[in-house]
Amino acid sequence: LRKVYPYYFTFTTFTKGRWVGEKILDVFAREFRAHPAAEYERCIRAGTLTVNYERVDPDYRLKHNDLLANVVHRHEVPVTSQPITLVHIDEDIVVVNKPASI
Repeated sequence: LRKVYPYYFTFTTFTKGRWVGEKILDVFAREFRAHPAAEYERCIRAGTLTVNYERVDPDYRLKHNDLLANVVHRHEVPVTSQPITLVHIDEDIVVVNKPASI
């Protein structure tokens, strides 16, 4: 297996028009459902979810052009190191047999 070491990544986005005036916690809980609201609240309080790279309160109301940044610790799934075999190639198509993890 080939493995990518865990790393930190910062997701960023500017405030969407429909978010203006809403609380940051409400927006994240509704728009980014990968985690429960309690997790986003923990991130806001810990300072890993920021507005314009500054800490805010979970009740902060978003403004136009606010830059939201969420720092996460990523762990990628290992991929096999098996070779990829070429099955067919012509001027229109390339067919390969690759492992499912790639």
